[in-house]
Amino acid sequence: MPRSKNTISKKDEDENKKYFDIISPNETLSQDQADDQSEEQQEGVIKIRKEHFATPHSKEENYEHDTNEILDKEPIQENISTPESASYRERFETEKERVEDMGLKASSIFQEETEIEGNYEKKGISKRFSFKIKNKVLKVSVVCFVVLGLIASLYTFVFNKADIIITTKKSNIKYEGIVLADINAKAVDVSKGIIPGKLISFSKTIDKEFEATGKVTGGSKAHGTMIIYNAYSQAPQVLVTGTRFESADGLIFKLDARTVVPGATLKNGEIVPVSIEASVTAAEAGAAYNIAPGRFTIPGFEGTDKFKGFYGETKTKMTGGSDGESIVVSQGDIKNAENVITDELFKVLNEELNKQISKDERVFKEAVVTKVGNITPNVKVGDSVAKFKVSVSGEIQTIIIANKDLDELVKKNLSSALLPIDQLYGNPEYIFSNLKLDIDKGSLSFYVICDYPVTKSLNKEEIIGQIKGKSIEEVKKLLSNNEKIENTKIKLSPF
Repeated sequence: MPRSKNTISKKDEDENKKYFDIISPNETLSQDQADDQSEEQQEGVIKIRKEHFATPHSKEENYEHDTNEILDKEPIQENISTPESASYRERFETEKERVEDMGLKASSIFQEETEIEGNYEKKGISKRFSFKIKNKVLKVSVVCFVVLGLIASLYTFVFNKADIIITTKKSNIKYEGIVLADINAKAVDVSKGIIPGKLISFSKTIDKEFEATGKVTGGSKAHGTMIIYNAYSQAPQVLVTGTRFESADGLIFKLDARTVVPGATLKNGEIVPVSIEASVTAAEAGAAYNIAPGRFTIPGFEGTDKFKGFYGETKTKMTGGSDGESIVVSQGDIKNAENVITDELFKVLNEELNKQISKDERVFKEAVVTKVGNITPNVKVGDSVAKFKVSVSGEIQTIIIANKDLDELVKKNLSSALLPIDQLYGNPEYIFSNLKLDIDKGSLSFYVICDYPVTKSLNKEEIIGQIKGKSIEEVKKLLSNNEKIENTKIKLSPF
């Protein structure tokens, strides 16, 4: 940027010479500037351009070179003896350099060479001179001048700028009260403190394999599941614990628990058998009881009509029978498996819950209900197996809310307490307590407290109109007198 010869070369004086021309009030900070500022400070950024008012050249600097003007000047008169003298040569060389410096207009720079001609007179003696310049020199010079011009333009109109970072005055306003999230509500009701709620309820069943660690001597008993049929009458039949079932090979299995066999049905005057499943265990230990599926009779009914009317049948092989020392399922194995699989169930349920909640929704851990169903092992204590499985089912229920609904309720409650020059901004931190979930009613109530940030509202267009065309010192003074502004920072670039 040009300066007059009278410009004082002091930093403060130079800064005062910078003036502003607004680009846009809505541009964001550059990355390095953003690193220096917090989020709340960046909201008041106004991007502008800085420029010096052009300082006119002095009279000595205002001139133009014109080849024709030079050649038309009155010939230089100088006392020299002959054109061949050293003085004549020196003057000739000087004049030639002067012509070059003044930028004589000659043939096009697109030719191979440029020829420069002129007349020289001394005491009535006229001498004509000429010399040639390779146009590569001119071309390079032109390119250099163009590049320098572009660089100057970029620094003047693109890179040359200033950022005014305004930090407005801040305060806080407090809100607290009871909020009710209702799954039947369609919109926020400020007067009643109600916001829409969303019910989440789902169940999961998982199973896991475990290793048996118990040991027994003398072998273990085989066991399995038996289907017991009533093909005798329409009356139900009670079978007590320990009721014996005999295989075709004479091996005895006993009923593990009391069982009631439903009565048969009658169709077209004929009995249609009805069945029920029950667990049975071998009467003695031994691998011989690990028998294949088959049909069983009930020895206790032998000699009566019920002997043929009641019978058992297995669809799968009996397992768990062993001889000598063997690995069996202990009571500790079952208990450990129940604890492990329950923890696994909670983890799966919570992971699934998180998948169903978006980033704009809020879930309260204190308001999540988890129910664990039956834990079912596929073995029982004493079974001779190396590994066994346990399955468990569970359900999770809760009510979640949308963050925007809570913000809307709080903002509308606080708006009446704000001054005209104040405005809410940012995201407050909420504190929740006394959560009460009622799944049957579909509601969740809680007490909420928050300190909401408040800032002074700033009219950027008005600020722009005030600072446009002002010097830095004038801008600083103007902004420092604004009651809404905490402080101002001006960054100049590239210098």
